[in-house]
Amino acid sequence: MRWRDRLLAATGNPQPQVSVEERATLEDLYFQFQGHRYPLGFGAPQGPPGVPSESAPDSFESMVSGVYRRSGIVAACIAARAGLVSEARFKYRTLSDRKMFGDQSLIPLERPTPNATSGDILARFEQDASLSGNAYRLRIGRQLHHVRPDHMHIVLGSNMTSEYDIADAPDATVVAYAYWPGGIGGKYDPKYYAPSDVAHYAPEPDPLMRFRGVSWVASVLTQIDTDRQMTAHKAKFLERGVPPFALKYPEEVTRGDQGAEKAKAIVDQFRERYETSRQWEALHLFGGADPVSIGLNFRDL
Repeated sequence: MRWRDRLLAATGNPQPQVSVEERATLEDLYFQFQGHRYPLGFGAPQGPPGVPSESAPDSFESMVSGVYRRSGIVAACIAARAGLVSEARFKYRTLSDRKMFGDQSLIPLERPTPNATSGDILARFEQDASLSGNAYRLRIGRQLHHVRPDHMHIVLGSNMTSEYDIADAPDATVVAYAYWPGGIGGKYDPKYYAPSDVAHYAPEPDPLMRFRGVSWVASVLTQIDTDRQMTAHKAKFLERGVPPFALKYPEEVTRGDQGAEKAKAIVDQFRERYETSRQWEALHLFGGADPVSIGLNFRDL
């Protein structure tokens, strides 16, 4: 049985036998991710074992929890983009007079599931694509279901496996999509879907991948982190109500054999009573040292 036929059979939607290109068999396949080859089912959580694929990075959850939920700017940008995109509607348009119209064939897009509309498809597409670079809908029966982008893997095939690795072959193409929650460490087996049963939205192509997209948010992570640090800095300023300060102790405090122990005890007691974090902690000076101010803003620094 040919590789494509195996995948179609796995989806439960076998198609009539037609003349199709011969694909590599499962025994001949490995999977490749970002230029690295991995043996059959060993040491790689990205894609189904034995299947060459372009898999989503395992950073989707961290992008959601660490960026989307913690940065109001990012959340607002994605919401603004999704709000605009979700206003679009699916229509046909004639070539002669460019008149738009709809018919019964658009019902799956207008009502993908009983509790969703066209706007939900587009809003989810924009949200997922912003955070992971890819968004998907699976056709199961007469409905189009949303799935997490990090659960999907793009399966590749080629007729030139004797000359190239499949992912590097010039004729590499998408032969299926694998839905695999949890990856190789999860409790499920991958389920394959034919490309005709998957809607894949990747508005910004990944320069290093053939078929996968890249998140626009990933390009501004450094700026997001800097903004987060500045927000924490301002919060500490408002919490303390004063700029960073120094505490100067007389020389007598540290005199004697136990001077170092006394100084440490004083600092520990002050931190326990007045400081809730390591940010904006006071400067403790012993032995008659004097602090020298270097400024409170970037211009002074």
